[in-house]
Amino acid sequence: MITPPWPQWVKRLYELEQHQDPDMNVDAAAITASAAVSAMGERLKNRLGLVSWTLGVLQELGWDISQDGDSLIAACEMTPDAARASLERAGVAGPMCRICDIDADGWPLLWWNSGVTRDAV
Repeated sequence: MITPPWPQWVKRLYELEQHQDPDMNVDAAAITASAAVSAMGERLKNRLGLVSWTLGVLQELGWDISQDGDSLIAACEMTPDAARASLERAGVAGPMCRICDIDADGWPLLWWNSGVTRDAV
């Protein structure tokens, strides 16, 4: 059995699972391991679906997608302001904030490469 406290999003997932399993009691002091794993699976499915959709939109916008270790990197050749405007127009900026690193202003974290190269010292 898995015992509280658990994050609010986990409780909401357990409540969804409770609709399918009448023997499950979200308000009880513990949840079965199978219910916990099922809820986590649903959360991962939804999150991976959002990642997949976001990457598809970025590719349609002409962004290059690459992998760096465990991270996916989306790159394009534009200023951060132009990139933000493009992401907003495409309706992907908000959803991206749920799955990527964000900056201090709550935007998807963008790095700017001005194109200036430096000689190695």
